[in-house]
Amino acid sequence: GKRRRKRFPNDVVGAWAKISSSPSYSWDDYGQIFQEGFRIVLPEEVASDESLNVAKQMEDWLIGMEEMAARKKEEGGKVDVAPDIETYESIIQAWVRTGTLEGLLKAEGWANRSINDGIIDAEIGKEEDCLILTSPPPRLQMFHPIVAAWTYCRHDRGPVRVKEWIDRLEELGRDKPELRPDGRVRSALIFAWKRHQTHIMRQGEIWKRYSRLSSEGLESCNGVGVKKEEEFTDITTNKRNGVLSTAELSFSAAKKCASSLEELCSQLRKQLLIVRDDVDHDNCGVSEIFIDGSVFLHVVDAWKDSAVAFAVAEHTISLAQKKINHRQEDARKHIKSQHALSEMFNTVRLFDDFIEIYCNLIAIEKSRADAAHGESDNEELLYNLQLQLQYLLGISFQVHSTAVSGLRQIDTATSHLPYQSTTKNSASNFVSFFPRVEMMLRRSFELQQMVLPDI
Repeated sequence: GKRRRKRFPNDVVGAWAKISSSPSYSWDDYGQIFQEGFRIVLPEEVASDESLNVAKQMEDWLIGMEEMAARKKEEGGKVDVAPDIETYESIIQAWVRTGTLEGLLKAEGWANRSINDGIIDAEIGKEEDCLILTSPPPRLQMFHPIVAAWTYCRHDRGPVRVKEWIDRLEELGRDKPELRPDGRVRSALIFAWKRHQTHIMRQGEIWKRYSRLSSEGLESCNGVGVKKEEEFTDITTNKRNGVLSTAELSFSAAKKCASSLEELCSQLRKQLLIVRDDVDHDNCGVSEIFIDGSVFLHVVDAWKDSAVAFAVAEHTISLAQKKINHRQEDARKHIKSQHALSEMFNTVRLFDDFIEIYCNLIAIEKSRADAAHGESDNEELLYNLQLQLQYLLGISFQVHSTAVSGLRQIDTATSHLPYQSTTKNSASNFVSFFPRVEMMLRRSFELQQMVLPDI
C-alpha cells in the first residue's frame, strides 16, 4: 500500500508551546525567579522561608510515599499509591522555584536519580533514602526547570551547566529518542550566553559609560564638555584594562551565542533536508526541531552589544591616554568592533536564509498536495511549516531594526572622538555598512508584504 511519511507531530511544534499551556512550566516564571541571580538565604532564615519549607515538605511527603510503597511491595501486598513521573517533576520544580543554588542542586539530584535508576550523580552528592524505590523513567519536560534555572541564574557556570545538560540529554536520546533535546532546550544555551554577556557588561559599567557618551555626545568634541571629558584621563590603568577586558569577555560571549545558533541551525537543516527529500523520519536519527525566532534576535543583539562594548572601550582608553600616540592599539579595538558588526549582519542574513528555506518548503509541500489530488498526508506537516514561518516573519522587523540600531549606537560612541576626523576610520559605521543596510531594509520590506499563512 501507499507508504505514509511520518510527519512532524503536533507536540513538536515547539516543546515550549506545549509546556507553556501549563503555567507550571513557563520559562518566564524562572526568568523572574532568577532575575537577580541565586537567592541567598541565611541559616537563621531557613526555618521561616516559605518556598524552602514547601519544597522540603513535598520532598518528605514523596519519600514517605516511597517508603510505604516499598514496605507493601516487600510484604507482598498490593501497592495502592505510588509516585508517578509527575510527582517527581513537581519536586524538581519546587526545589528550582526556591531560587537558591542549593535548591537547584537538590532538583538536579532528583533528576539524576530518575536518570540513573536511583543512583545519585557523584557531583551532586549522596542523598538519603535514594535507593528505596526505583523512580519512574524520565521525560524531557522533567529537565526544563533545571535548564531554565541555569539559563537565567546569572552564575558564571550557568551556560556551561546548560551545555552539560544538553550533551547529557543528547547522549540519553541515543537509546531513548523521547529524551533528545528539542528546540526549546537547545535554544536555552543561546539565551544563557546572552544573559551572561548582559551581566558582564553591567558589571563592567559599559552601559553606564555609553549613557554618558549619548548625553554628552558631540558637545565634548566641540569643547563644551571638556571638563567632563578630562574625567576620563584620570582613569587608572587597572580600570582602563578592566573596560577592555569587559569588551573582550563580551565578544567571547557573543561568539558562544553564535556558535550555539550555528549548531541549532545545523540540526534544523538536517531536519529540513529530510522534509525536502521526502524521507521517512523513523530511522533517520535526527531530532525534530521547532526553532524560536527570538534566538536570532538574541545573537544579533549579542554581536551588537559586543561592538558597542569595544566602541566604548576605544573611547574611554583613547581619552585616558590622550589619544595621540596610541593609534595602533585603537585600530585593533576598531577592528574588533567592525568584526562584531560583520558577524551581526551575517546573523541577519542567516535569519533571512531560513525564511527563504521555509517559503520554498511550503511551496514544495503544496505542489505535492496538488499532485496527490487530495490524497496526500501532508496537511500536518504543511501546518507546522507554516506555523514556523509565521513565527519567523513575526520577529523579522525586530531582527532587522536591532541591527540598524546597533550601527547608530556605535556611531554615537565613536563619532565625537578627537581623532575621528583625521583617520581612515572616520566614516560612520552606517555609511561603511550602507550596502548591507540597504539590502537588509529592502528584504525587511519584502517580508512585511508577505501574507502570513492562514493557520
